[in-house]
Amino acid sequence: MASDPLLRPIEPRDDAQVAAVIRSVMPEFGADGPGFAIHDPEVDTMSAAYAGGRKAYFVVEIDGRVAGGAGIAPLEGGDDETCELRKMYFLPAARGTGAASKLMRLCLDAARREGFTRCYLETLTGMDAAQAVYLRHGFTRIDAPMGGTGHFSCDRFFLRSLNDGDLIVAPKPPSLAFAIDEPGKPDVLPLIEQLHGYLSDLDRHPPVPPAVTVDSLQRPHVTFMTARVDGTPLACGAALDLGDYVELKYMYVLPACRGMGLGKQMLEALEAQVRSAGGTLVRLETGTAQTESIELYERSGYRRCPPFGEHRANAGSIFMEKPL
Repeated sequence: MASDPLLRPIEPRDDAQVAAVIRSVMPEFGADGPGFAIHDPEVDTMSAAYAGGRKAYFVVEIDGRVAGGAGIAPLEGGDDETCELRKMYFLPAARGTGAASKLMRLCLDAARREGFTRCYLETLTGMDAAQAVYLRHGFTRIDAPMGGTGHFSCDRFFLRSLNDGDLIVAPKPPSLAFAIDEPGKPDVLPLIEQLHGYLSDLDRHPPVPPAVTVDSLQRPHVTFMTARVDGTPLACGAALDLGDYVELKYMYVLPACRGMGLGKQMLEALEAQVRSAGGTLVRLETGTAQTESIELYERSGYRRCPPFGEHRANAGSIFMEKPL
């Protein structure tokens, strides 16, 4: 079991690991071409690059290894009042641990201590979970870049006042919407890809289940739903109508957005959809290693049942049902 994340200022001994994190995570989101921060000269010497000069960089350490980091520095080409949130990236081991929120607060506090009144950041379409973190922490999306960072391939820009009593643009509470969705939409496809990878990683027991594809979610009798926060899909689930019962499948929440209650609310939204269509019994299969999911289902009134439909008993599966 992994230990709790440790957050601390960067040290010279961290340089190689921080560089490895940046070079691992950025290509994951297609951010490895020209005009991205992965090519900044500072990547290999982050501890020296953020030593003094109104700069700070912090790392997330898990089991003695650096698993993420973020920092602040004056905005290149900007005024003396504006800093930039820089190189905030996490390996999968650090996602969903709450480290992102804690690291964000460390960076914003450091920026205040250095006398900055505004914090700017730039990111990329597709880094949806990261953008949800920014919105939760008071950043507001703006239409154009600020300063002259040289990161011309970034296409999303955010700004936040560091004087919480006098926000430049008061952030609106995030909007949350659960609805039937189209799995083939461009902004939903990355969520489907992550769901497929997640299920593939979980599967340890042959036979391998069929791939989760857009086509599989568009079959007759399948209702696919998403949870959108400020219009961005961050969780999903599906209901497969099998006549005598409805099977709930493909429940998934982006790792960076776990702990927000989206899983419970997604489950309730699927159940409400089943009820509205006249369904009276829901069933599901989950893995014995998915302890948090099992606890969620049990708290929501699900009870163990024998294998059903095409499922067969195996040591890695648990079957559950709930009358509606």
